[in-house]
Amino acid sequence: MKNKQFPKPALYCLVLGLLVISATQVLSRYLNMPDFVHGCLMGLGLGVEWFAFILVARTKRKSLY
Repeated sequence: MKNKQFPKPALYCLVLGLLVISATQVLSRYLNMPDFVHGCLMGLGLGVEWFAFILVARTKRKSLY
């Protein structure tokens, strides 16, 4: 079976995105956070994860050729 690993920058971006999203959820549970800040942090986390998936797709496309 072929070992399919994420490239390191994509893995770091994925972990960072998950950390930002989960930290936002925990902070909004215990602190009174405005909706704008909550939405910006969630969007930032989702954007970083999306960037990580783009890096993975580019790496897989390069390995095909």
